[in-house]
Amino acid sequence: AVSDAQTLGFVAHAFLSWDAAGLQQSNPALAREFHSVLLGFSQNLGPQAWQALTSGWPQDLKAQVQGNFGV
Repeated sequence: AVSDAQTLGFVAHAFLSWDAAGLQQSNPALAREFHSVLLGFSQNLGPQAWQALTSGWPQDLKAQVQGNFGV
């Protein structure tokens, strides 16, 4: 999933399809897992590669991933 920007974008979009506030209340463990997956991808790639991979994402997707997952 990490080697392809489009596929990673689909994964991020799928994670974002869950209501963030509702997910935190109903299933905080799943919310942490979503965060861990995206954080792991970004850390394994490093800042430059993560930026290059996500640079083609729509701005709203990047903002939502940053806002909801801190990545």
